[in-house]
Amino acid sequence: MDTTIDSALKSAVQALQNSDPATAISLIEGFLGQTPAPVGPPRMLAFGLLAPAQASVGDIGAARISVQEAITLAEAAEDVESLKHYRALSSQLAAIAMDGDAIERRLEHAMEALDRGDAATAETDLRTVLIAALGNQQPDLEATARGMLAQAMLMRGAPAEAREHLERAIYLSREMGDPGAEEHFTALLAATDSSDAADRYRLQGDVAKRADRAAQEAGQALEAGDWEQAVSVLGPVADEAQALEVLEAEATLRGLLSQAHLMGSQRKEAVAHAKRAVELAEKAGATEAADAFRSMLQLSVGLGIPVEKA
Repeated sequence: MDTTIDSALKSAVQALQNSDPATAISLIEGFLGQTPAPVGPPRMLAFGLLAPAQASVGDIGAARISVQEAITLAEAAEDVESLKHYRALSSQLAAIAMDGDAIERRLEHAMEALDRGDAATAETDLRTVLIAALGNQQPDLEATARGMLAQAMLMRGAPAEAREHLERAIYLSREMGDPGAEEHFTALLAATDSSDAADRYRLQGDVAKRADRAAQEAGQALEAGDWEQAVSVLGPVADEAQALEVLEAEATLRGLLSQAHLMGSQRKEAVAHAKRAVELAEKAGATEAADAFRSMLQLSVGLGIPVEKA
């Protein structure tokens, strides 16, 4: 790389560091427009710098094209380190470019993962959502993503990492004037201060995982008509979920237990589990689940009128 080229790219880097992406873009485009056109590593570096500069001025589409060019050049040069960097940048830009529906789907997927105790999957989804929130300057989405990330981190036994996200989530909630969210995040933060509380949260995640596996195994047993096997699988985990107050997991298991006992003509037990499932679903604010469990209660009771309350 000659001195002139080196100077142009260095000036572009300095402009980016000075929060002046427009100047950086002008310098880089001027460099790329030279005759003869730059090739090889200098061209790769130019596109690698151009992408974040374009993203900074809100031109995400152009930024994604630029980083893809940098990836292609890194692959041709077999530059493993640069390739890793540009692929990570490409993923970040893809996250920023997500629309509202895509973000909502990621959040729902992460919540489902948390409910079944799958911290790793939840973290992957939530980091993408966090990048989108930061890139699009959405403090409400950032607070939500950080709060959920903290829950995933507590599940895998990393309270120190969770604390950083919760402190930021609390600050954002306070700035937005959302006392409900601030109270929620503050309560989670308290769990990071106590080893017992953090351990309890981790145990809740473990129970959620076992509940998910138990529900699948019991479902297979019910399909095969083996209600006794389903009960033996579900009962112990449901009791664990109850002891650790894992509401949604227990509700699911109680609903399945009601089905199993009903299949075995054990109406009294079926009613008890169905009532508990309705109670838990209502407490968790899961309206659709509560309605489904209420229908199960209806079958268990054997009445000809709708069951309004458990």
